[in-house]
Amino acid sequence: MAEKIRGRPELLDIAKSNLRRWLAAEPGANPSAARREWQRNLETESVEEIIRVMTDPTEEGHRRRQSTPFVGILTPEEVQAVRRQCPD
Repeated sequence: MAEKIRGRPELLDIAKSNLRRWLAAEPGANPSAARREWQRNLETESVEEIIRVMTDPTEEGHRRRQSTPFVGILTPEEVQAVRRQCPD
């Protein structure tokens, strides 16, 4: 996904749209810290910084990926190819 975004940064608009939709669907809810962090990153950081954050191998990176707004960037075929490469 990182390489796809690097080659087509406009795909970040999907993540921004996902976040806007999720936040609008829960107007009275307090968004998770990860969602607020992703929103801030997507609004202010460079593509390379966003990719660095989304591929961070630390526990912090894992925490952030639990609330990833990047759903829909990969095609269903790309998702299946990734699943075939990764053991359960």
